[in-house]
Amino acid sequence: MMEAWFEVNRNPDKLPDGRKTTDLTLPEMLSFYMFNIKKQKFTLRKRDHSHRIMGRIQAPEPRYLELTATRWLAQT
Repeated sequence: MMEAWFEVNRNPDKLPDGRKTTDLTLPEMLSFYMFNIKKQKFTLRKRDHSHRIMGRIQAPEPRYLELTATRWLAQT
């Protein structure tokens, strides 16, 4: 999920509320995008449910220290 978030930030999209994807933290990203597990990509939601959706983030395993540290940075 982290790599897909970085990929979306490399090629920023404009969101319906006027912001760009680079302005969003990872938890905020899940209110505008769905994460497709099979394709490992974020897909823009067809309807704007950003005011009532709270996404879940799967925590990386602690043995992957770099991903764990990056996740902490992405949340702030």
